[in-house]
Amino acid sequence: MTRSRSEVAFSILGRDHRRGLVRGRGVSPHRRAHPCRGRPDVSASLSDRQDYVGFRRNVWEADSLSRRRESRVPVYQLSPNIELLFKEAGEAPDRVRAAAAAGFNAVEMWFSTDKDLDALGKALADTGMQLTSLLAGPRMGYTFPGTDLAPFHEGVDVAVEHARQLGCPRVVLASGVGFPGMNRQKNLQVIIDMFGEALERTAGSGVEFVLEPVNSRVDHPGALTDRTEDAVLVARALDSDRFGILYDLYHSIAQGEDPETELANAAGVVKYVQLADAPGRGEPGSGAVDWAHQLSVLRASGYDGPIGLEYFPTVPSEQSVQRIKEIAAQA
Repeated sequence: MTRSRSEVAFSILGRDHRRGLVRGRGVSPHRRAHPCRGRPDVSASLSDRQDYVGFRRNVWEADSLSRRRESRVPVYQLSPNIELLFKEAGEAPDRVRAAAAAGFNAVEMWFSTDKDLDALGKALADTGMQLTSLLAGPRMGYTFPGTDLAPFHEGVDVAVEHARQLGCPRVVLASGVGFPGMNRQKNLQVIIDMFGEALERTAGSGVEFVLEPVNSRVDHPGALTDRTEDAVLVARALDSDRFGILYDLYHSIAQGEDPETELANAAGVVKYVQLADAPGRGEPGSGAVDWAHQLSVLRASGYDGPIGLEYFPTVPSEQSVQRIKEIAAQA
């Protein structure tokens, strides 16, 4: 018997309640240690612990290289966000060329409506760069009671049209802030229905959608999908090959989540990944995240797609990318 999206969503929510995953805004009891914390204490002196960490890192790097040689695992494609990186070069087309000169073969961006698409398209074509993602607007303000949802659908239609023009395979969606006074289950059903309509409106476009859960603790207070499991629930309720989630390591860590737990729960629906260090949202190496470990966790989850570099650099752009390029080459 075929079930409606509403029934599917409620079934998933009920399952999550039974598992203890939907329990207010706190951290799930299934989550493990915070990823910014140190390696396990081996009950030895500080120097012994440092030796142990160095030993484990060397073992991991050697194993990673061996696995890549044996299985021909592709190196992660890194995609700098041209809203934040290579701004030194000038406008968006100039940033694309600067990213290419720095050794990248892909970039991502935010909105397309504020750019000269002909000039941007030419820069992408001239350099052979792939645009990996762009945003659909509006991002946060469309789910208030009585709001006309036409602007949301119009924004999606424009984003899909521009994505096709620029050869971009995916459009990033946001959940909005939810309807005040409406419980979480009903709020999620509203966006399930909205995104389902968007899928129908854009059928045959060849462009997929990814829903981005964003943290509410630091950057986006009031965001409806501020937990990865919320976005996973929506994606599974829609059950479409053209719909998945954008898993942003920065947002997940800032929200207090454990990436290994979240990626395991999101198996099969992660279609795009972004990163920034935490705290601070700067380049990898500016915060406390162990990026070699986190990229190994990402690799173990089965994700081999592009990784967007969506961070606020604290040093010149080309300098800011060096550490993550080195780590990604080993992941």
